This record gives sequence, structure tokens and C-alpha cells, in this order.
Amino acid sequence: MQTSLAIKTFGIGKLNHAAYGAFMLAFEKLIAKGTVAKLGLAGTDFDAFKAKLQQFLDLNQELGQQQETKELLELDKERDQLLTYLFAKVALEASSPESTLKQAAEVLLPLRKQYLGLQTKANREETFLIEGLLVDSKKSEFAAAFQAVGLKKTLERMEEVNKSYQEKTMARSEANLAQKTVSAKALRIEMDGFYQASTKKIDAVQLIAPVAETEAFINSLNQLIAETQEAWKLRKSQQDRWTEEGEREDEANEKEDTTEEATA
Repeated sequence: MQTSLAIKTFGIGKLNHAAYGAFMLAFEKLIAKGTVAKLGLAGTDFDAFKAKLQQFLDLNQELGQQQETKELLELDKERDQLLTYLFAKVALEASSPESTLKQAAEVLLPLRKQYLGLQTKANREETFLIEGLLVDSKKSEFAAAFQAVGLKKTLERMEEVNKSYQEKTMARSEANLAQKTVSAKALRIEMDGFYQASTKKIDAVQLIAPVAETEAFINSLNQLIAETQEAWKLRKSQQDRWTEEGEREDEANEKEDTTEEATA
């Protein structure tokens, strides 16, 4: 018996604000493509959702702009320089006449190819990718090679700078969030409600009176969910940092939002 097509269950509450905004923006575009009429949704509900989403995105964009302080820019410049040196050093030693250096560098070439150019990424994405590079650099197959080509200290400094950048960015973000009259958490609760209600309706339409638009929507949304889950798992494995209060970074954000609502 063929299993009916349905939307996958997804805990969107675990996403941080940036990932949540990206997911909901993609979700909005999928609805617009399928049209509210074909998907069985009310146009007024969708319009209200779009307004809340824009408010949420504007809030996060404003916070991002405020984070571009002189201190953060200096840290970003330093880590870019470290990355440029690291990539150039690996490429240079891959052509070394000394066999030991050449062999070690050749081990690192695939890693260089994977991360080359990450300095050009948006700052938050660059922070995330640098953490991935640092995790990979400590793996047994790469650690000895980095030591052999003389890049161990470069990696250690990069880890210090990237950690400092991340901590200062988070501190500024939390401070700005505390000053906002509009609660990001409150906006998320309202958008969560629309997401849950609309996906149930679309599932019902697909079950009772399916059309090409509902099938395309569900397939696309399930793909988006799968990709978002994989990205979340990777981020969690690389950024599972703890605050002084014993909370993870995202949990601290949620606590800050709750405090904001209570004092609003």
C-alpha cells in the first residue's frame, strides 16, 4: 500500500533567530509559489504572517548592522589575514622540494579546497565555517600535517580570534535584544502558530483533494526541512558552547527574550 505524501514533523523552536528567519522566509516563498488558493489557506492569515516575518527579519537585520563595531571589524580583519596565510602556506609547501613538507601539504590540499575563500562569506557564516575548519584541523589525519608545515600556532591564534569575535558578537546581540520593545520570541510564537495551522491544512488538502500545487509544496518543504535539520546538527556539533549559567547559547537567547517580555 502506498504511503500518502505528508509534511515531515519539524521542531522549529530549536533554531536560533538567524536560522529561523531563513527557514520562515523560504517557507513564505513556497506558499507564494503554490498560492494560498491552491494550498487551501486564507489570504488574510498569510498576509498577517508575512507582516510578522518582515518585522522579525528587520529586527535581526538591525541587530546585525549594530554589531559592526570597530573592535569586531579588527578581529574580522585579523582572522581573514590568518586564513589567507594558512591557505597560501599549504599551497606553497605542496610544491616544496623537501619531501616531508610536500607530503604533509598534499594531505592538507583537500581541506584547503573545501574551505578556500571562506574569508569572503558573510561574517556569521565565516565564523561558523572557521569553527568547521578548526574541528577538521584537529582530526588525526590533518593534525600532524598542520604541525609538519608549521601552521599549528596559526591555527591556535585563529581559534582565539574567532572565539573572541563570536563572544563579542553574542554579547552585543544580547544587549541590543534587551533594549527592544518588540520581542523576537513573541514574533516567533505568532509565526509558529501560522506554520502549524497552515501545514495541517495543506496536509488535509493533499489527503482529501490533492492537486499538483500541494504535492510540489510538500516535496519542497520536506526538502527544506531535511536541509535545515542537517545544518542544525552540524552547527550544534561545532558550536555547543556553554554560558557561565550552564546554558547553551540558544537557551541563553530564549531566556533573554523571556525577560524582555516580562518587563515590556
